[in-house]
Amino acid sequence: MYNNNNRYNNTNKQHGNNINNSNNITIKITGGGINPQMNGRDFTNFIFKKTRYNLHNWQVPPQNQQLQGQFYQFYGEVNSKNIAQQLCSFSGMLKYNNINPPLRFEQVQNSNTNTNAINSFSSNTTSGAGKVLNEFVMQRYNPTAKMLNLSNYIQDPVLQTTGLLNNTTKLTLGLLKIVDLLQKNNGIIIETLDLSGNGFKDLSPIKDLPLIIPNLVNLSLSNNMISRSALFGIHWKNKFKKMRELILINNPMCSSPSFQNDLMSAFPKLILLDSQIIRDETKVNTLYNILPGTTPVEAGKLKQFFFESEDISSYTTQFLGNFFKLWDDQMNRNQLISLYQQESQFSISVDSSIPPASIETSDQHPNFNVYNNLNRNLNKLPMSSSQNTKNNRIARLYKGNIDIGTAFNQLPSVKHFLIEDPTNYSIQNVKYSSINGMVISIHGYFEENGDPLDKASMPKSSGGNTKRSGRYNSYSHGTSIKYGKKSFDRTICLIPGDNGIPIIVSDLLNIRSHVSAAWNYETPKPITPPSSASSTNMNTAMPAQNEILIANTPQEKEQLCLKVQQYTKLNQQWAIMLCEQSNWNYELAIRGFNSSVGNIPPTAYQ
Repeated sequence: MYNNNNRYNNTNKQHGNNINNSNNITIKITGGGINPQMNGRDFTNFIFKKTRYNLHNWQVPPQNQQLQGQFYQFYGEVNSKNIAQQLCSFSGMLKYNNINPPLRFEQVQNSNTNTNAINSFSSNTTSGAGKVLNEFVMQRYNPTAKMLNLSNYIQDPVLQTTGLLNNTTKLTLGLLKIVDLLQKNNGIIIETLDLSGNGFKDLSPIKDLPLIIPNLVNLSLSNNMISRSALFGIHWKNKFKKMRELILINNPMCSSPSFQNDLMSAFPKLILLDSQIIRDETKVNTLYNILPGTTPVEAGKLKQFFFESEDISSYTTQFLGNFFKLWDDQMNRNQLISLYQQESQFSISVDSSIPPASIETSDQHPNFNVYNNLNRNLNKLPMSSSQNTKNNRIARLYKGNIDIGTAFNQLPSVKHFLIEDPTNYSIQNVKYSSINGMVISIHGYFEENGDPLDKASMPKSSGGNTKRSGRYNSYSHGTSIKYGKKSFDRTICLIPGDNGIPIIVSDLLNIRSHVSAAWNYETPKPITPPSSASSTNMNTAMPAQNEILIANTPQEKEQLCLKVQQYTKLNQQWAIMLCEQSNWNYELAIRGFNSSVGNIPPTAYQ
């Protein structure tokens, strides 16, 4: 059995740095390779390398430890319940020294958590301390403003009769319990909460506040002693979905350089911080109004935003908003380098094909010159026995934050419009469970507006008419750089890092000629046949043209092909090919055309 009295008594001198924190969560690990003779430091380094999470206060199995089944148990601690849950998601996925069976991670339940303390607090509000606290809360509640004023409650004389002022932690838990009961039983609604002047040094006494008042809009924690703004991200990140205003003045953390960024990161909808506007509320609302579940998808339209689960939707939107804000600020773009590690990869591929002229708002004369030296399009860099070709392919895959930063400086100044024009962007996000990460894909456009910081690798303008003719000449050789709009596809793979800061392990950027958003497709309206169609074809005993969706007979296939031609403007040969590939299903044919329209050659059109 695991002995709490002996948990840090390591006779092998292989223990981690002691981090004494009442909020630590104990993790039990079992599996192949765990034994009393193991090297604990090597094992914890292995865990960190595979999961990016540190184990503190770890203990290798003592010689006299009883086996659990056939396995010894290795114990360690992590800093929060969220990290514990994330670490346990790796259970069964890792093998230490390739020894079977795989490692199993299990959270050891602590009996002294705030949640249990709140739940165990007396719910009797008719007598004793419960009655005093209940009356105190109701006296401080304003139903008209939906506001609860709990400022300076640790000095309130009314509470002295409860005897709880001698234990402010227990008093806080009692008040939260009463608030929870009043919301459930009396139906009171709290949108504004004042907790100023109560001597909080951190968020531990109130860390479960999001569970009790999840719809809190305004919160004041001014005149306390909270020293670390990062605590808000650790305990409350993305938990207050409606938090709009936060007041934190007269706390030591307010002097930290990262103070505002930490709060903006923790609360994606925060507009006011200490009465100062930190975000444009109209833009924030516009962005969140198009998230999944807030706007119904009209019939015939593709879903513009897809998130595998609701818990990652706000995180993804917030991450991309902050990412492109720094990306577009050329002087501060290198701040993003901190998100890339030594094994991270970044590459650019230029799709230089010209969109068909039939596509409205498409750029028929794109210029990709500024990306020439970074382009890793493998169609442009084919594999061959040439050592120069091999070196070129390797050199254009940027690895590590230093090389990636060098590549960033060779890219032009740009502006994305994710917040200003969200309807022209599409985002998909799925979880990557094997590495406890996620893959984000975003499609949209940006506008080039200036030269790169590093101009040494820019193409030089030269005299003479060296420009090749033809519509497929995407590189305007011999000309100066012409900036404009570009469409792009970007795929970013994220894994969690220390203190909740994400790590970008892979970043693939595809740049192409600007076209309108491909996902704004609508089901085509019925098309009237042209007057040149023969009367015999129109008078045959078959359904009306707007009812032909799947063709079986030769006559139906002829009409369906004509209908596809009129919508797509394809010539007969390509229209027949499209119909055959779609098994003569009209909807499938139109979807197939819209999804591959950028790859159809000009000769395919009428």
